[in-house]
Amino acid sequence: MGEIDSALVSHPGVRAGAAVALGDRHHRRLVACLVPAHGPTDGPRSAGALSPDAVSGDGRAGMLFDELERVEFKLARHGVRTDLTAVSAPVELPATAGPPVRASQRRYGDRPVPLAALAALLECLRSHEGGAMPKHAYASAGNAYAVQTYLHVQDGRVTGLPGGAYYHDPAAHQLIPLRPGATLSRDLRFGADQQALDTAAFTLFLVADMDAIRPLYGVRAARDLCLIEAGLMSQLLEDASAAHHIGLCQLTVAGGAETLSEPFRLGDGHEVLHALLGGALLRAGERPAEPVDPAAGRALVEDVRSYLAARLPEYLVPGQLVTVDHLPLTPTGKVDRGALAHLVAAESREADTTPPVGELETTIAGVFQEVLGIDSIGVGVRFFDLGADSTAIVRAFRILQSRLARRFPLTAMFEHGSVRALAAALSDDAGVDGGRTELLAAARHRAGLTRAVRRRQQPTRGVPATREDRA
Repeated sequence: MGEIDSALVSHPGVRAGAAVALGDRHHRRLVACLVPAHGPTDGPRSAGALSPDAVSGDGRAGMLFDELERVEFKLARHGVRTDLTAVSAPVELPATAGPPVRASQRRYGDRPVPLAALAALLECLRSHEGGAMPKHAYASAGNAYAVQTYLHVQDGRVTGLPGGAYYHDPAAHQLIPLRPGATLSRDLRFGADQQALDTAAFTLFLVADMDAIRPLYGVRAARDLCLIEAGLMSQLLEDASAAHHIGLCQLTVAGGAETLSEPFRLGDGHEVLHALLGGALLRAGERPAEPVDPAAGRALVEDVRSYLAARLPEYLVPGQLVTVDHLPLTPTGKVDRGALAHLVAAESREADTTPPVGELETTIAGVFQEVLGIDSIGVGVRFFDLGADSTAIVRAFRILQSRLARRFPLTAMFEHGSVRALAAALSDDAGVDGGRTELLAAARHRAGLTRAVRRRQQPTRGVPATREDRA
């Protein structure tokens, strides 16, 4: 495969490439993956799915990495105490507010954000001068207001605002250009999928200037107070975004934060705390922006195919070329050809455009179109291949139960991961409502055991710990 790999990466439009043989020894075919040299992946990249390798040794203890186990854990609602015995009847509190409208947005419209909308969003962070101390819409310990706002704008995605790095001056409510035309490093890793990163209009960074608060509270307390302040700022931004037709998604900066020092002119006393991704809010029925121009991708594939045919023997020219964001690597940094084979096999399948048949398939397809913001769905396409994550699956699960007026276990959504497969399973009442009941009961049992262990680990309120407890 080395000769094919070398020919692939010698093409000026290819950053990286590798070939793999699919099939058995009687029916083998060559397929190659290539990473385009130019395009959306030149910028920050997704940190990918949560895995033990992405977490430091001490941080892995007790963490759940299986997606289904993580969903079950969330549904168990461990943050709500159920171990308390009231000394008298609970005091009922009247509820007057409806459910919150806040929602995280990871898909954006294929149009620029108006500068006026961005200005209105940032206005919730501005300071109002005139008194002894400026007034803000959020609190800060000691009126330090040490958390600063920086903005990276993708060129052409905010009307009237050139791409580059900016600082938001809260007193003057101005964007100060820091590095016009600056791009963010590929070493920057975010806890978001690549399509969200590639189609967003801007990224907001909340950065603590520790020199502006450390003298007041000391090292440890200063950082904790800055994190609280960043949380208050993020809440204000999220609450205001929809009114200005902007979609926001909070981000974990999973790596590469040090690369922001140059574009934002940060000093040793600065620390990146949090980030938010933003873009044009999707309208009803609007298709999300695509990260790559399909025509450009097809043109590159055809050009590479001709390029290889002119340099390799015919039997070494891959029969299929697939563009990918990055090549899977082993822990030693080599191309993982086993993972590459699975990736190519998934990409090689023809898109299923088979429409739903019958009321049940139509209902399931409609729910997923609504949740994922897409116009159509082939009944054989896996939900995860359409961009669904566990949160989207849970949303679809709750809507489906309501619309079908029946209950079935969440595990059915994961075990039967397409419209047709799920419809077939739901049509078989014994298969889902009967056979799957044991699975759901087991999940509930595990959650109950976990809560029981936690209760035993907590000392009883008001009862002194014994020597054995202390030991």
